Parts: sequence; structure tokens; C-alpha cells
Amino acid sequence: MEKNHSMIQVVALLVAAVSMANGAPGNEPGIPRGTGTAADYGGFEEAVEKIGAESFTLLITRPHRIEADLTVGGNLHLQFHRAGRLIVAEGATLTIHAAIDAGLWPILEGKGTINGRPAVTAVYPQWFGAVGDGETDDTAAIQRAIDFCRGAKNRCLLPPRPYRLTESLVLYGHNQHLEQLGPNRELSIRHGMGLIWDGPPEHAVIEVHRLSFSTIRGLTIFGERVGVLSTQDRKHAFLRS
Repeated sequence: MEKNHSMIQVVALLVAAVSMANGAPGNEPGIPRGTGTAADYGGFEEAVEKIGAESFTLLITRPHRIEADLTVGGNLHLQFHRAGRLIVAEGATLTIHAAIDAGLWPILEGKGTINGRPAVTAVYPQWFGAVGDGETDDTAAIQRAIDFCRGAKNRCLLPPRPYRLTESLVLYGHNQHLEQLGPNRELSIRHGMGLIWDGPPEHAVIEVHRLSFSTIRGLTIFGERVGVLSTQDRKHAFLRS
């Protein structure tokens, strides 16, 4: 990648051990008692309603559309197969408190709102459609992953790939954690792994608003005349260096 770039390497992280059998790296959901597919119940919404408070592993093997507001409780363990995803219709809100077991592929889509406090240690932009090829605009997918983590003490983790941004990423609120997994600083620069800024030069790559008890670390940022961080009313928020 031949680009003039300015770089900020905040901290090098050790690459987490990946076990796809247990979902994306860092997630270690428990093992509920019952198991079945959402299709067995006629759909995802029907499955959540009929299962109720039972501890249950719900397999998502195909796309399911969410048309109305729905809350998925912590008694459920959602296991997404490669073709499985939840598509939230515009105007609907999907609130997830369940454990999530998924690889690095899209599982949450649609124009609706997706929030909650999922029982995972990390959330990945790939769950929201990030490609990480350095050409596709991954801004919206990364922002949705950040928003999904808000207030839940979950980390938004960026696997080591190039992510093109055309707008600022916005962090605000309590317990926001944005981290980049990957190799050491030299390899990240050599292979262009990190955030590639392709937005207006007068804008910051990351904007922080009313942030508290939060961290931003491990990021490598490429671009020309990059403004790295804009802070407003920051309290106990740390840029690790």
C-alpha cells in the first residue's frame, strides 16, 4: 500500500487465541441445557417467545427478520451458523442480553436499532458487515459495533485488517472500549493493518464526547493530515500509549 501516512500506534496487543468452535476470539459463552434452531419454532421471534426463561442454545442457521421490538434475555445463547443472521426492520429495536457465538461474518443487519448488554467479552465490526479490505467503507459497521458495546463493558475489537473510514468514529457515554488486535507496530505499518482515513482532512478520525471509564488502545491510523482525537467533557477516559 503506497500511501503517505501519519501513524499513531497506541499499544501493541498480544493476539488472542482464536477458537472458532467457541465463536469469535475472546468470547466464552456458557453451555445452556436445551438446544434447537430458530426455524424449529417457525422463526426467531417465535422461538424467543416460546422458549421464555428456559436456559437454551438457539441456533441461527438462516436469515430471520425482526419486524417488532424484541428483547432476547440472558438465558439464551445465540449460536450463529455461517448463513444465519438477524435483520432488524426500520423502526424496530432488537435488544440482546444473550451470549453470542459467531465467527467473523455478518450476523446483525437492517435499518432498525440494535442494542443491549450481550454476554460476550468482545464485539466485532464484522458482525455488522465490516469487510476490512482497505477499499470498502467500513465506517457504519464499526460505528454500529461501538454503539452495541456502549455501557456494557464490552470491547469493540478490530481484527488485524485494513479498515477504510470516510467519517469520524464517535465514542460517547460510559464504558466505551475500542481496541485493535494485531501484530507489533512494525508489521501493522508494513501491511497497512488499522484504520485508513479517507474522510475530510479537517475532521478527526475519532471523536470523543462525554466519555467516562473508557479506553482506546492498539490503534494504527493511516492517512494524510490525520486529526486523531477530538475530546469533549472527557472523564477517566484513557488513550493508551
